[in-house]
Amino acid sequence: MAKEKRIIFSKDFRTVRLDKFLREEFPFFSRKSIQNIFNEKNVMINGTPGKKGDILRQGDLIHIKNIPSPDKLELKPNPLLIVKIIYKDKDIIMLDKPSGIPSHPLDSEEKDTAANFLIAKFPEIKDVGKKPLEPGMINRLDIGTSGLLLIARNHKIFEKLKKEQKDGRIKKEYMSLVIGEVKEGGIIKSHIGHHPKNKRKMKIFYSDDKIRKFKARKAITSFEIYKRYSGYTLLKVLIEKGLMHQIRVHLSDIGYPIAGDKLYQTKKIRGLDSTGLEHQFLHASDIEFYHPSSGKLVNFSSQLPEELINVLKTILSQPS
Repeated sequence: MAKEKRIIFSKDFRTVRLDKFLREEFPFFSRKSIQNIFNEKNVMINGTPGKKGDILRQGDLIHIKNIPSPDKLELKPNPLLIVKIIYKDKDIIMLDKPSGIPSHPLDSEEKDTAANFLIAKFPEIKDVGKKPLEPGMINRLDIGTSGLLLIARNHKIFEKLKKEQKDGRIKKEYMSLVIGEVKEGGIIKSHIGHHPKNKRKMKIFYSDDKIRKFKARKAITSFEIYKRYSGYTLLKVLIEKGLMHQIRVHLSDIGYPIAGDKLYQTKKIRGLDSTGLEHQFLHASDIEFYHPSSGKLVNFSSQLPEELINVLKTILSQPS
C-alpha cells in the first residue's frame, strides 16, 4: 500500500517554499526523488497539484501521495578532487579545506566535497560515524569557510573524539575579519537556533519560550583583537563545541559582521564592505585536543590562504 502524508502548514515551519519544505520533511530523499514527486503530481496544496516554487501560507493543507521509500545515502569517491592533508596517522586525519568546497554532500549525487575526496583516498573510513555522508568527521566547515577538518579513521576513535568535543575539550580557533573597528575583545553567550523564516540562517533567541520553541542551543564565542585596520578588525576567535554559523551570527549580533558574509550583513553594512569577497572571511586556523590514542596534547595550525592575505593587503593600502 502506497504511503501518504497530510500536513497543515503553520508559521512554526522554517521554510515557505514547497520544494524546500519537502526537503526538510524528507531529509533522506535525493533531489531526484523530490523532483519525481513533482513530476508525478504527487504533492497537492489544498487539492491542487503543487509546483516547486509555490509559496506556502498559514493553514495550507499539503497532501503528499505515493511517498517513495527513503533513498539509501551512499557517498561516492572522487579521486580527481584534491584537498591538502596536513597530518595523518593510524587514528586521525587532518585536512586543510579551501573555501568553495563543502565539507560533505547533502545527497548521494554530489561528488565535489571534502568527504568525497576522503573516501577516495581512505576508503576504510567510509562507514565511520553515524552519518553516511560525513564519514569520520568530527567538525564541519561552511562552504565559504577555509581551514582545518578533523577526521577519525575508525569507530573507536570517532566515539572518543566526539565525546571530547561534546565535553568542550577540543579547542578551535579561527581568524576572522569583521567590518568595523572593535574596541576590545570579549565573550558572547547566547542561544542559537534555526531562523524561523529563513532556512539558510541561524538566529539568536533570548526568551525561554522562544528557546524551547525553536530548540535553540547555548553557544559561547570568545574573541580577541589580532590586528586593527581602518574600518576593519582582524579577530582571533575561539569556540569549543561549535554550532552551525555560530561565529557568523554571534559577531553579526554584536554589530561586527564578517567581511564578505552577505547572509548576515545588513544592506547598510554591505555598502561598507570593500573587500570584494564573495564568501565570509573566516578561517579555521588552529585546533587543539588530546590525541585519543597517546593522550598527549596536540595542536595543528593552518596559515591564512593567499586569497585572504591579499584582502588584508588591499585594505591596508586603502586610505583611512
